[in-house]
Amino acid sequence: MRRGVSLITMGQGNVKALKKTLDSFRGVYDEVVYGDMLIFDEDRLLLEKYQLEYPLRIIKLPFNYIFQMGFSNCLNFLINNAKNDLVLYMNTSEVIDEDYGINNIIDENPNCNAFYFSHREEKHRWFRLFDRREVEWSGRIHEEP
Repeated sequence: MRRGVSLITMGQGNVKALKKTLDSFRGVYDEVVYGDMLIFDEDRLLLEKYQLEYPLRIIKLPFNYIFQMGFSNCLNFLINNAKNDLVLYMNTSEVIDEDYGINNIIDENPNCNAFYFSHREEKHRWFRLFDRREVEWSGRIHEEP
């Protein structure tokens, strides 16, 4: 049985770029939890239209939430609102740059609690898919698991 995956992301704008992220990871997640700190009503209307196409749950937050509470606090709040224990965190506009076979990797490693993404152009790895029961984020400005 495939483990459920919740995609966590947030934004204060750039909702059109969010669609690229949602499309890129389609088939990996079965839920999207979006932290809505949007400014413009037209962005919010577009976001609400996305709910017709994606399993998108919108959590409205004050525009200055990250400034007041810190980025990691915001990330942890959204993660705690996910329905799945396996959580994929991506920034708005981030896309997967090659076919990793993420679902096969998850299925073949049922006891694994963290997976990473590497990029062809960058030497570092992004640990962005993890078991929320075992990982918490810290740091006020930049996140650190």
